[in-house]
Amino acid sequence: MNKRYTTVDELIRLWKDVANKKGYVLNERYSKKFSKPLYEIAAKSVLLTMGRCPCLPRERPVCPCDEMDEDIKKKGHCFCKVFFDPNWDSKPK
Repeated sequence: MNKRYTTVDELIRLWKDVANKKGYVLNERYSKKFSKPLYEIAAKSVLLTMGRCPCLPRERPVCPCDEMDEDIKKKGHCFCKVFFDPNWDSKPK
């Protein structure tokens, strides 16, 4: 994905599409567990990193990043806690 997203709503729509296609769920389901709800993470990605990974903009030039699937496989969620394995709650912590 080479496009830079310029609005928070546009990026959240993309995240929802990617989550649906890959069978993941988004942070909004887990917003009580984490200090940054989905909208805040998207705003950081759009406003501060120009569409790059909100947490690792230098290492991961686009969001969703190529490393997302491997992160979810290992930890149950991507590095930024945007995308989650739908069974994450049942995994050992």
